[in-house]
Amino acid sequence: MILEWTIGGQQHSRWLSPGTTVTLGRSPDCTIAIAHPTVSRRHAEIFNGGTSLQIRNLSQTNPVVVEHYGQVVSLGWGQQSPLPVGAQLRLGEIAVQVKEPTALRVRCPGPCGKVVAVPASGFCPNCGTALATADTFIG
Repeated sequence: MILEWTIGGQQHSRWLSPGTTVTLGRSPDCTIAIAHPTVSRRHAEIFNGGTSLQIRNLSQTNPVVVEHYGQVVSLGWGQQSPLPVGAQLRLGEIAVQVKEPTALRVRCPGPCGKVVAVPASGFCPNCGTALATADTFIG
């Protein structure tokens, strides 16, 4: 799955490795840091809920809004909801699109720094670095 969002006209995207749990928030300690003042430091968590991906609100002050096919769910602190492909998340003022990858290539965040097609293992075939936080490569 790929998450895409825009801040200040600059597009961002991150690939989510199957089976991993990721945190989203303004803090650089989050798996996916979204640098915007309306996003909480630790705003949300995406995890495998057994039969589907789930999202949980980690913020005591800001909701996580999930929109999918006209249905809108606002999650309070600690609440969770399924996270289907095609959904849009709202974290503060930031809209995050949930997309299915197609022919995904990423730039390895490890020592090799090469652009690679993402293998099923989720690890760089050149240096073995996990590709969960790699930047999606376009071009």
